Amino acid sequence: SASAGTFHIFPPSEASRTSSLKWIEFARDLEQKIQLEAAREAAGQAPHLNEGQRRSLRVFSRHLPANGMVLADEVGMGKTRIAAQLIKSANNCGGRVAVLIPSGLGYQWQRELAGVGVEGHHVLRGIVSYMDGWSGDEVTPWHARNVVMLSHAFSNWQIRENADTRRWILLPALVATLRQRDQDR
Repeated sequence: SASAGTFHIFPPSEASRTSSLKWIEFARDLEQKIQLEAAREAAGQAPHLNEGQRRSLRVFSRHLPANGMVLADEVGMGKTRIAAQLIKSANNCGGRVAVLIPSGLGYQWQRELAGVGVEGHHVLRGIVSYMDGWSGDEVTPWHARNVVMLSHAFSNWQIRENADTRRWILLPALVATLRQRDQDR
């Protein structure tokens, strides 16, 4: 039977059943936000999301589970705001999200995520910020975070003469780890 864009052999596995329920929960969470925003607008309050953004969220709630989607529009149309609400709804339902962002938009993304109640996120801009995610007592490692924002600049690993020492030591450490893994096989 085809359901939500996946092919199931009867009976569906517990994992697929749970996944389908999470997508239903995701759609309900988005619909609640859409209704709340429409009610705010009807009451004369300034909504966080305009009508076009709410329509986009409704399309995402209906089609994302089955198809995946791409959010693309002109500059200034509210893509970041829409994405922030999608991220919030995914987190509300136990999901985790990775976002690839343009280098100069980290602060905008942080502001928009904070605006919908998604807290505790940082932008990975390079190897130094990545390694900082593993140091300190109060730091949550990257793999355990609900939202990870990865800047396009992250892949720019140029090592210059005055570069942070951690940039210099990572490559030999990685090579040593891979060699050890090969020897253990």
